[in-house]
Amino acid sequence: MEYVHDGDESYSVDHFPSECPLCHRTIDPKEGAARYGVGRDSKYSIDVVFSCPARECRRVFVAHYVGETVGQRGDRRVAKLIGVGPIRPRRPDFPKEVVALSPSFVEIYAQAAAAELYQLSQVAGPGFRKALEFLVKDYCCSRSPHQEAEIKSMQLGSVIARHLGSERVKQSAERAAWLGNDQAHYIQKWSQKDTSDLKVLIRLTVAWIEQELLTERLNEEMPRPENGLR
Repeated sequence: MEYVHDGDESYSVDHFPSECPLCHRTIDPKEGAARYGVGRDSKYSIDVVFSCPARECRRVFVAHYVGETVGQRGDRRVAKLIGVGPIRPRRPDFPKEVVALSPSFVEIYAQAAAAELYQLSQVAGPGFRKALEFLVKDYCCSRSPHQEAEIKSMQLGSVIARHLGSERVKQSAERAAWLGNDQAHYIQKWSQKDTSDLKVLIRLTVAWIEQELLTERLNEEMPRPENGLR
């Protein structure tokens, strides 16, 4: 439990933020001004200004707390942290081989992740679906450059079925496409799944593609000796 101050008044909150929402470093933030507000019924809110102590950042942000008064005397319970802002989305971390293969995938995925962070769930899902399509098509074009025009014009499902040779990549990409299509359609076939499952399948697809790319590169760099293994 921590305490914040609004003038001469002191309020208890459950904890201070442990991560800067702008630079994403783990921090012990410096408390600034606090503002107490009365809500409906027995609810109240506290907005607290914090500053990031990291030398490379030193930005300010606001933590929003909500509490409740109880009893005839209006005793205040410990207010709980429910959010911080502003938030700068964290850039997704993908293997360098995948970044080089499909920079558009990385950019589209980052924008979809930002939409999800800002609670724009209705546009985040279709964004992840679009990122998947760029990843799969760029990978297939790199495998079959003579069929690039055909691959780019095909439906994603057809590209997965006809041009993904690796069964591991195909299985994860296929299921990711199923969930991705659900995110863009009125009626969902996989109602028990959501964008978190879609992101897992995209990450699996990325992981299998990375393994394929690494295997191919190392095989080229280390060809089998003509006289066999030494």
